[in-house]
Amino acid sequence: MQFRNVAPSGGGKQSLFVSGGCIVPHAQYKIGKISQDGHYVLRCWGKNLGVGGVVILGGSQNAFEGGGIYINVGDTSWTLYQSADTLFCPADSSLWLTMISGGFVESAMLVDEVRVVKMN
Repeated sequence: MQFRNVAPSGGGKQSLFVSGGCIVPHAQYKIGKISQDGHYVLRCWGKNLGVGGVVILGGSQNAFEGGGIYINVGDTSWTLYQSADTLFCPADSSLWLTMISGGFVESAMLVDEVRVVKMN
């Protein structure tokens, strides 16, 4: 992963370029502990530079193996995405943000303004 000086209109100044080989995930970040029980959705801007990619929000480091919510980045122009599902996260647990783009088939994606949003 690398930062690139390209972003969607109304987005940040840079975006995250994600691409990789067969060993996944290609980018991962542990979000701090959640203070209250809640249901969350994932939002981000994304741009497909190849075959696409996926942004995943889960309750464990291995959420890319299942149990999380996700966004498939498939459009070749900047698109604002939101996960179709919500993720319940109990208080005092951590969330993990994971990104995968590429593997057996080469791919890459750009992502910007990644947000974890608590639903009311």
